[in-house]
Amino acid sequence: SSASLLMYMTYNILDFSRMESGEFRQERMPFQICTLIEKIAFISEPHARLKKIIFELDIEDDLENLQVMNDERRIMQVLLNLIMNAVKYTFKGKIRLKIRHVNVSSRVGPNAIDKLYLVFSVIDTGQGISIEKQSKLFRLFGNTDNSGDYRQSTSIGLGLAVTKNIIDNMGGCLAF
Repeated sequence: SSASLLMYMTYNILDFSRMESGEFRQERMPFQICTLIEKIAFISEPHARLKKIIFELDIEDDLENLQVMNDERRIMQVLLNLIMNAVKYTFKGKIRLKIRHVNVSSRVGPNAIDKLYLVFSVIDTGQGISIEKQSKLFRLFGNTDNSGDYRQSTSIGLGLAVTKNIIDNMGGCLAF
């Protein structure tokens, strides 16, 4: 799992470079949601366990056999960045990855469109971060520790900035 995590950290650097040069592209392919979640749990759970933190999955039943067309690697990268950030700043308790779906229908004209939106939530028992400091989290090199002091000793501050950019490029949103 550490090698896989290192690979996704490398993707952060490469994707940041692609975003800066305007060469960021999605690679949309069909994949099973459950397979993606199993990979994420395989990588994340040992890191949480090392800190004696419980890692939970909360997946809506309807999603168990769902196949979607999207960029699996980027979704995994985003979720790993968020989960590993939660592991880093949670000192006791648990981290839960919750997955739900929302169906949206556009019933206008003969070209009616049905879309399925996935809602991923990373919920932890960490102390949180003040509203004033939340916007700084997504700036490049904008890490803050739990006291709000900037530091770069344990992180290069790239993960959450890249995460926000990927989500924006995929047409999603990131909220607290």
